[in-house]
Amino acid sequence: MIFLYSTKQEVPTSQRHIERADNLPVVLHWLLRMQIQVIIDRMWYSHPNWQGLSYGQLAVLFVAYLIYQRSHRLSSMEQWVKEHHTVLEQVTGWSIGPKEATDDRLGILLDALGSDEEQSVEFQQQLGRHLIQAYELPTQVGRYDTTSFNVYHAPPTAEQAGYGLLRFGYSKDKRPDLLQFKQGLGTLDPAGVPIVTHTLSGERADDGQYLVAWQQMCQTIGHPDWLYVADSKAAARQIRGSIDHTGGRYLFPLPMTGDTPTWLRVQVLSPPVEPEKIYLPGVLDKDNQPRAVGQGFVIERTITEPLTDGTSHEWTEQWFVSQSLAHAERAKISLKRRLSQSVDKLGSLRPKAEETAAEFEQRANQLLKQRKMEDYLAITVQETVTTTKRYLKPGRPTPNTPYQLIEQHQLSLEVEIAEAALDEAYRLAG
Repeated sequence: MIFLYSTKQEVPTSQRHIERADNLPVVLHWLLRMQIQVIIDRMWYSHPNWQGLSYGQLAVLFVAYLIYQRSHRLSSMEQWVKEHHTVLEQVTGWSIGPKEATDDRLGILLDALGSDEEQSVEFQQQLGRHLIQAYELPTQVGRYDTTSFNVYHAPPTAEQAGYGLLRFGYSKDKRPDLLQFKQGLGTLDPAGVPIVTHTLSGERADDGQYLVAWQQMCQTIGHPDWLYVADSKAAARQIRGSIDHTGGRYLFPLPMTGDTPTWLRVQVLSPPVEPEKIYLPGVLDKDNQPRAVGQGFVIERTITEPLTDGTSHEWTEQWFVSQSLAHAERAKISLKRRLSQSVDKLGSLRPKAEETAAEFEQRANQLLKQRKMEDYLAITVQETVTTTKRYLKPGRPTPNTPYQLIEQHQLSLEVEIAEAALDEAYRLAG
């Protein structure tokens, strides 16, 4: 979309000004409706020497710039404001000077808004409450997750050590050579409206943020009676106990650590109740009838856990054990293919010269371990010894001709499929 600005008077062609508007008026409209400017100006007071646009007004322009340009470079915003000056003034109604968005002013703004963590949290809560109330956003389900961002940046000097967000830490992107920071985001379902954000230094573990995020989301929503959805790092017993103790609800996948894998195996192989079929709306079979996408059952368990305040809390959880039929079928096909490939690979394995039976068996077991098939294939090395005479004199041998006995060792590999383990793997698939 092209925005053409003119006056009622005839303007010479050389003085006419054309600007691209695109989606900028829509972005500005919703940023203003969100009351970002109002909340910031209510919470942060600008420096006495600050002139021109307020902190809140400049913050609105900066967010619009980030969305429009998909860039966070401060040095480019001054030129961007100049290129869209008429559109920005017409939509906002503000008088925007030529030097309102210099990188120096933006730096001062960001330092002010990010200097106090408690104030930043309060801003998120006020903004979230306004959005929930103004637009009647549903608050039955909220989600929280974290991720890491790698950046190409010079490592900190000895004097800078311990300062800033960019640190070396565990990299989810397999780039431990790069500095990183971590970001957490809490949203409302189903619209995905963000109400909590956390920016963490790159070396910090994000496990401890899940309870903090839940508490802050409760303050924004106004009550704890909503479903908190997060990944398995939020499933620590103390986190679950704290949420239940405060009247909250949660849905977390259990991490496959400790005795959980053993417990799950027992439940699946000997279900305490008959599994029920799982159906999804719109999933039909060839006869246009509802088609099951999985099966599962629910078990109630009573948990007791000490809380951070020294008290002990007991509560009852529902543990959902479910199987995806499509995922199970893919897992079975993959296991069968790996099994066949491993059998073929073992069949082509030959002993090396001067290799003992133990060394040959160790090499075969190493191959199974690499392919993660040691539970499904059993190998046995057979050693056959044959003895031949080697006469020490030429000519036809006689009973008295001296000779030497030569032993020849031949190694062979027998492979047996562990049918019971394979059947169990098929039952646990998915």
